[in-house]
Amino acid sequence: MVEPASGASIETATALRVESLQKIFKRRSGARAQFVHAVNQVSFILHQGSVLAVVGESGSGKSTLIRMIAHLIPSSGGRIWLNDQEVPHRLGIQALLHYRRRVQMIFQDPFGALNPYYPVQYQMGRPLTNFGLARHANERQQAVERALEEVGLVPARDFLDKRAHELSGGQRQRVVIARALVVRPEVILADEPTSMLDVSIRMNILNLLKRLQHDFGLSYVFVTHDLASARHVSDHILVMYAGEAVEGGSTSEVIAEAAHPYTQLLLSAVPEPSREIPVGNPQVSGEPPNLAQLPTGCFFHPRCQYATDRCRKEHPAPQPVKAGHWAACHLYS
Repeated sequence: MVEPASGASIETATALRVESLQKIFKRRSGARAQFVHAVNQVSFILHQGSVLAVVGESGSGKSTLIRMIAHLIPSSGGRIWLNDQEVPHRLGIQALLHYRRRVQMIFQDPFGALNPYYPVQYQMGRPLTNFGLARHANERQQAVERALEEVGLVPARDFLDKRAHELSGGQRQRVVIARALVVRPEVILADEPTSMLDVSIRMNILNLLKRLQHDFGLSYVFVTHDLASARHVSDHILVMYAGEAVEGGSTSEVIAEAAHPYTQLLLSAVPEPSREIPVGNPQVSGEPPNLAQLPTGCFFHPRCQYATDRCRKEHPAPQPVKAGHWAACHLYS
């Protein structure tokens, strides 16, 4: 579990709680069935008004995790609570609409997230209609213009009739953010919202997300492979490897004193002019494991310079490193 940051109140209200969430995909390889463990027993707590960054390499299960939370794909097990109310595994049409109004998603590819045929006004007004939040065209247009202005697209009327191909990458992502914002959600799941953008505008989008968090009291699950972005926007970090959570804690603790060798590897890839030697000086080789044929013991042991016989045989349980900071590593048992 990710605990409150140092100095935060234990009484802080919970926006989202995930317990032992898992996803197993079944696929056929010739005559045999294979089971791909994409997400394996992941748990965390997201406090109201805070940002949790879920960090890891491609294929670590980050996007699958938040797609289960968004009810875009069914989970294979585990439980989800929204504002301390448990969310059933299967939701009816009306319950699903109510849930998705409260939990919105920002997709990685803004061009793919927008229908190229329809203008911005239609695509942003559609959620208002679907969720019954605007009864009249004027009311709908006012809400759309207000959301566009909130994400920095001004004057808003200049963007209402534009289609996706008429917008820059940064403008498209702002439209996608505005579309999520227009229904006034409680939780936003952001799936690598800056990875498809030019480096020059990534910081603008990150600053926009932080401003919106402050202005509207939003809670984010922010998925990224970039610890530099996570450090800039998040209050807590959850590190994933091969479908598992391997480290968690406050952002300041995880960045300053990375405990798991995999987190140290991720940090060593972050450009830091003042650092002459990589964090932990990790000597890592190899690739992430095949999720259909996971190694015994610790999933990271084939790439870890600290691996022992115990790591090869026994799967590590989360161990406390400091208050509110844990790592699933035998080094701390």
